[in-house]
Amino acid sequence: MDQQIGTIQKNISLHSGYYLLEVEICDQISWRSSLPGQFVMVRIPEHRELVLRRPFSIFDVAEGRLVLLYKVVGRGTAALSRCLPGTPLDILGPLGNGFPREMADRRLVLVAGGYGVAALHRLARQLGTGSILVYGARTSAELLCIEELRRTGCRLMPVTEDGSFGEKGTAVSVLDRLLAEHPRRPDLAVAACGPIPMLRSVVHISQAYGVSSWVSLERHMACGVGTCLGCVVRVRESDWRCVCTEGPVFSGEEIDWDALAEEKEPR
Repeated sequence: MDQQIGTIQKNISLHSGYYLLEVEICDQISWRSSLPGQFVMVRIPEHRELVLRRPFSIFDVAEGRLVLLYKVVGRGTAALSRCLPGTPLDILGPLGNGFPREMADRRLVLVAGGYGVAALHRLARQLGTGSILVYGARTSAELLCIEELRRTGCRLMPVTEDGSFGEKGTAVSVLDRLLAEHPRRPDLAVAACGPIPMLRSVVHISQAYGVSSWVSLERHMACGVGTCLGCVVRVRESDWRCVCTEGPVFSGEEIDWDALAEEKEPR
């Protein structure tokens, strides 16, 4: 983990409130050894009224360049969207546990929903050819960074509920079909990030076909280092885990999905 002041190089508006942010950082060992699926906590020093940092999945990082994909959902991300090149950012990271290194030895099916793809892009780039990325959204307007995803080398399978781009259906239905073609293959695994209902279905389908799964959970966080306990989730055996320090990547079988589904609103 490292704390440093980075400098915004690009803050590109994609569409519908989504942005791709590129930040110049010091290329330290902690970044070069970081794992896909880890995240950063970001604060804008110029906005002192925004006391708490905001968490963001690492879309990409290489050679002193940190890239984040984010959506404007509140005051913090709204302020970030207005930041111009040259604006300093206080960055804490890389944080959390990413996808296990041994996953690189398996044939993976990556399943992304909406801007959950931010947590999977780097894994897709690391895996390259031989793996599949199923990317689902309600409409074509909610599919992000398609060209960047194609350049990873993974087989990209876009799917939209209205059929406006790629296959018509859901990412879950495509996963079901793919796993049905290769049930109980020991070299196969699933990695996913997206809305909780999608993740729950991904895990249950993977279990039905005897395939291991890993999920990246998205939660509101205040500290990112396990102090505030604002991001905890219930796991099997009635225990709890901090998403920031013990996640955000978990084995799909570890999470108590019934308890998570009962939450009245995302935390």
